[in-house]
Amino acid sequence: MRLLFNLLNRIQEGITPNSKYYKMDSNEYNNFLKLLVKQGFIQSSKEIRLGSIVEYKITAKGIEFLEENKHFKFEMPKDELEIPHWVRFEGKKYKPRVKEVISTSNSNNFYGNIDYSHWTESMEIAIDASIQRNGSGNVQIAGKSTEEEVSKIEEELGITIPDSFKRVLLSYSKRIYFFWNVPESNAYLLNYESCMLNNEEYYATSELESELKIQGGGFLDDGLWDLDKLVDYNSMREDLDYLDDEYKQHWAYSLVFARDGMGSYYAIDLKYNVGEVIFLSNEGQYHGWRLGKDFESFFANWIKIGCAGSYVKDLIAFSTLESPYVSIDSASSKTLKIWMSTKS
Repeated sequence: MRLLFNLLNRIQEGITPNSKYYKMDSNEYNNFLKLLVKQGFIQSSKEIRLGSIVEYKITAKGIEFLEENKHFKFEMPKDELEIPHWVRFEGKKYKPRVKEVISTSNSNNFYGNIDYSHWTESMEIAIDASIQRNGSGNVQIAGKSTEEEVSKIEEELGITIPDSFKRVLLSYSKRIYFFWNVPESNAYLLNYESCMLNNEEYYATSELESELKIQGGGFLDDGLWDLDKLVDYNSMREDLDYLDDEYKQHWAYSLVFARDGMGSYYAIDLKYNVGEVIFLSNEGQYHGWRLGKDFESFFANWIKIGCAGSYVKDLIAFSTLESPYVSIDSASSKTLKIWMSTKS
């Protein structure tokens, strides 16, 4: 409903948005436009052959739809960067997430400007902190991927690996194995009262515990990512895409790059909020939870806190009120970084 309302509203203003405006797959978006023509909401106005761009105009039926649903106009975000999130919202009352989209810590233009040596340094700091607390840890960083290696995997998967992930593979490492763990008695106690997550939306998601113990980070059984395992991971994902419901088919339209060893996976959204890092769960409760704007920004934040947390709710605790993304600017992340840098 919101997608249709926004699209008709823009067409009435004389603008036909492209698929990127809604962060949608181009084929899916074009099919949606054709369906609206068939249903009589819009009609083709003219065709500009250069680039095969089709312009549309709204019909009387479309104008009637806008009038009947004009309440959407009062909640529609003014910031166009937020429109892709608004049109996918399925609840009754939308809460603006402007800061989520333009957050300085999560959505900086990392592209081509990341010093990956800081990632290595952050993982080493986490391991040192765990050893000081009678724990253990390990990090193994493989060499960079070649263009040929990436192309071969893309061919096997039948997709193009998202640019943000591909840059990391080609510029930093094709595979990273990393974990750390401390005894429960030395765990970091994270009080939910300091998490900045005590809003209605989060309480509706799950029952909160009074405190959370962070005993480690990374993945013990598998790496943070591994180019050579992408095909196997995504074969597993395909076996589970039947778990999707009608509206949020994240299993079917994502690229898995890691698994947590407990039946859940970390993936890149290829259809809805394209490029975002999301959590895939066969339990449903946190399925589709968004963790980062893209692969680089997710790890640029998560690695700086030692990839802390064993469950997705741990990662949620490191986000903020304004954003579901893992953020080094959240109150919990700041205090964890102090804990990691303090000698036992």
